[in-house]
Amino acid sequence: YDSIDRDIDEIKINISDDATRSHFLGGIVRLVAHDFMDYDRNDSDKMGSDGCFDDMDDANMGLDTIWCEDCELTRLYEEKYSHLSRADFWIASAQAVIRQTSINNALDLKDKFQWGRKDTESCPGSADRLPTPSGCRSIQQVFLTRMGLDWKDAVALMGAHTLGRGNREVSLIYYYAKYLHYPVPMLPFELRSQLYHF
Repeated sequence: YDSIDRDIDEIKINISDDATRSHFLGGIVRLVAHDFMDYDRNDSDKMGSDGCFDDMDDANMGLDTIWCEDCELTRLYEEKYSHLSRADFWIASAQAVIRQTSINNALDLKDKFQWGRKDTESCPGSADRLPTPSGCRSIQQVFLTRMGLDWKDAVALMGAHTLGRGNREVSLIYYYAKYLHYPVPMLPFELRSQLYHF
């Protein structure tokens, strides 16, 4: 666990520009979220933290810049941590990011970490379980009904969006316009104004 934290920190320090560093750190947290947010306590195929995401689904666009053959995180895993499950490695990496980006490194989740997640090689339909950028009803359905969390936990998960950066490849704002087929004038003003910054 500590070794993964140190390695993530070393990669972070060696990324010279802020945008790339932000994308790397935020992308790790997003990767983990997209791995575990498909958990459904009410389904026989619960999914959850299984080291798998559907890289062909638009909901996961941009994750292929975090987990790919030439990606820093993948290389780190293959060179030093392939004896662990991807799911354990991803979560330990995300917890390293959370600690390193918290004020005074105060948010240390090491004592809460548990080893032993099992990987799945394929997870078709997993992205269909992710929340859509369509309001509180989607958040309630995914986080409260399916995952069994409360609103405080849901707000904490949404706070992960403060890490990283939005752009055409990974932005939910862009997703609103392109994939939900909203004409830009129909979007709320705040989203419309952000969309024009791309």
